[in-house]
Amino acid sequence: MSTSLTPIRDICTTENTLEVRAKITRKWYSRHLKTDALMSMDIILLDENEDHIHATIPIYLVDDFEHLTESKVYNISNFKVERIYMHKVVSHEYKIRFTGDTSVQENNNNVQISNHKFEIASFEELTKRKDNFVQSSDVLGRLVGIGALVDQEVQAKQRKVKKIVLRIQISRYIFFVIIIFYKKIIHCVTEKYGYLMFMLLLEECKLAVHVK
Repeated sequence: MSTSLTPIRDICTTENTLEVRAKITRKWYSRHLKTDALMSMDIILLDENEDHIHATIPIYLVDDFEHLTESKVYNISNFKVERIYMHKVVSHEYKIRFTGDTSVQENNNNVQISNHKFEIASFEELTKRKDNFVQSSDVLGRLVGIGALVDQEVQAKQRKVKKIVLRIQISRYIFFVIIIFYKKIIHCVTEKYGYLMFMLLLEECKLAVHVK
């Protein structure tokens, strides 16, 4: 990054003169749970250092920034920085808030930034979040089916591994998630329709996703 740009990991002040260069990896609209009224447009910004941060565009500025697009890189400056104490969507302790002075310029200089970053939490960590509202957890979807645990040959290693197929519903789509166990299964998968209550406690696994 150039000296005029602030790495996302270094955003730790309420100063509003910072400038970041980052890719939008996710974009969504936040609505009131009871009235469904639009509250804000939200995005996740990821920079070259693989650090990301949540940014919020207030409702009165949504029309001005509606054009912001996932997978594009932007230079963003003149924004507010707020510390987050609850309901963080990423682990960064601060959040960016757009203001009427915020400037956004698309960067077309072929900056190499990953398309996504995921913060994978262990089952133990997820259980700790049950009554803790500091960090939010994303829900993949509804578990609607679990296939039989079957053997599959691995030709390259000339051995058999265990494979199971999960069916997960996300909106109106069904995703088939193939899980291949390369080592001993510590606990079996349990199923309860309508809830994500299956537990995969593995020494090592590999995931592949197919969409139907």
